[in-house]
Amino acid sequence: MQRQWVMLPQPNVSAALQQTVAGHPLVARLLARRGYSDPERAMAYLESSRYEPTDPASLPGIRKAVERLHAALSARQRIRIWGDFDVDGQTSTAVLYESLRALGAQVDYALPSRDESHGLHMRAIEDALRDGVSLLITCDTGVGDYEPIARGVQAGLTIIVTDHHDLPEQLPPAHALVDPKMLPSDHRLRELSGVGVAYMVACMMLQYTAHAALLDDLLDLVGLGLVADVATQVDDVRYLVQRGLDALRRTRRPGIRALAELAGINLAYLSETEIGFQLAPRLNAAGRLESFEESDVAPDKEGQKLASEEAVRLLVTRDEAEARSLAEKLEALNRHRQAHTEALLARVNEQIESSPDILSRPAVILDGEGWETGVLGLVAGSMARRYGRPTILIAHRPDQPSIGSARSITGIDIHEAIAAQSSLLEREGGHPMAAGFAIQRDRVPAFVDSLQRFLERSG
Repeated sequence: MQRQWVMLPQPNVSAALQQTVAGHPLVARLLARRGYSDPERAMAYLESSRYEPTDPASLPGIRKAVERLHAALSARQRIRIWGDFDVDGQTSTAVLYESLRALGAQVDYALPSRDESHGLHMRAIEDALRDGVSLLITCDTGVGDYEPIARGVQAGLTIIVTDHHDLPEQLPPAHALVDPKMLPSDHRLRELSGVGVAYMVACMMLQYTAHAALLDDLLDLVGLGLVADVATQVDDVRYLVQRGLDALRRTRRPGIRALAELAGINLAYLSETEIGFQLAPRLNAAGRLESFEESDVAPDKEGQKLASEEAVRLLVTRDEAEARSLAEKLEALNRHRQAHTEALLARVNEQIESSPDILSRPAVILDGEGWETGVLGLVAGSMARRYGRPTILIAHRPDQPSIGSARSITGIDIHEAIAAQSSLLEREGGHPMAAGFAIQRDRVPAFVDSLQRFLERSG
């Protein structure tokens, strides 16, 4: 795809703004171009200490969610957190787990396996009912899972959904639903990722208690999750990333420190780059590859832990020896992830070389047998950047629905395009820049044709 540079007109920079940034002309121009011409707003953008964070209570559904949690705490009911296997889901789970533990809750957590894919599955409901759980709270997932939630509510479970993904046409019948996508498009909390939403719940639970100081201790997890999920850094998201980075540079968590040491990172100088390209891939590896041979922790069968659940344990443990052991497992697992990624990238490049007309359509869409589902998104992202167009990779699996992962480019909402094909899909979910789905193999040709035509019409 040919690219054309378009030079934007120079913004008007006031003398007051120039003075605010000590006369640096480039900084002043960048701030003005980003809409921060007012000196006070510019300083709030640059320095977290000058920013006034938004009241968490402005999130729809959050008061009802906290009321349900306090009721479960008072009744000494068993609570389970259902998270997700990526870094946003892992850190969300850890934030809620530490917050509820501080308040004396009987709480545990569980995550889906990669084979199950993202979302709240019927297994989570059946396991919770079997284990005597009274309240199930999701984080970074659940907004699109109507049927499992309806089953759980009907069976007597109290279910709270905290998520940040795009809203489906029919919201699930949870007792409380917290999702920033329910806010107006210009709201300052709108771009929170899953861990940001979890942190808002933690703030509502802890801010007026004897455990309020824990909120500062959770900021390292918040910064880690927001950066790893590539949340749009505006308003409260940017504020939390700024504070989170500062917290990460001096974190006392043995797991993060051990992981950084193995990656060769000096935490004192940590930036978003080290999170995005070194820490996050190691944590994500736990959700991408989780067979016994690859991770030393088996999938969730016969009571054994998933690798992604062990990654959550790495984040919350205070035991130095345990942290080191878990970090070493993730380090080994990440090496396997790199090998799988390189192998899949070679295979998709072979397809493109043999059928170059693939690049003539609005989206690059490829499918294949035996592809490692855990690295589809990584390879799709690499191809989207290389070819300048959305990329969708579909892995076929024996006796199971095929799994698809999509990555997009700025200006094209790939989730909207995929959701428009929902009648052909088993399930779907995501954001404008990234989405996933499951589909029966025989429906793939119709899906590809319909999605390409949708993108062509969208221009």
